[in-house]
Amino acid sequence: MIRHALLWTALGALATRLDDLHAAAGITTYPDADWIGRVLPFSPVYAGAGLAGFLLYVGLVRPPRGGRLGGPPIPRRHAAASVLAFVAAYALTSLLGGAHAHAALPFACAALLGGWAAPVVRRQPPRVLAFLAVVSVAGPAFEWLAVRRGAFAYGVCPAPACLGTDVALVWLPLLYLHAGLLVHRLLSGRDTPRLGV
Repeated sequence: MIRHALLWTALGALATRLDDLHAAAGITTYPDADWIGRVLPFSPVYAGAGLAGFLLYVGLVRPPRGGRLGGPPIPRRHAAASVLAFVAAYALTSLLGGAHAHAALPFACAALLGGWAAPVVRRQPPRVLAFLAVVSVAGPAFEWLAVRRGAFAYGVCPAPACLGTDVALVWLPLLYLHAGLLVHRLLSGRDTPRLGV
């Protein structure tokens, strides 16, 4: 279990590079250049998110074990497709949710993310649905709290896509839903994504 926890912490740390997409698009900004998440080559927040996703999934869903990631063994193609699907979802938010995007584009982004996830979410058992719901709510709540405390800011807010908050609330929970689907896919070996669907 400790080996798997360390691996998921490392996977979360690698995901720090995805935040560079949001920073380049003006979605997120870091007013404090000395913040540890910008000084280190990886963000402790992303590392912690990787670990939290793993522990939450194992605690709620209790997948069979035996694979390298802590769930059942999965084919490399499944793992690669799962990671690529999440990267594509992240890239979509960067393209359509940026600071200079037309006001309707973040809503189109939300519709695309939701439409892409809906067929997979509909066929999940209650424990997986509970996991996805917690991730979709807790992730944006954590970001909202971090923004309120000055750790970073959403350059797109205030805007209609922020729904009166300090984060891009129209699509952020859906991006976390896709993060939850990534964890589910890697720890269950099921629901291999078909990119472009």
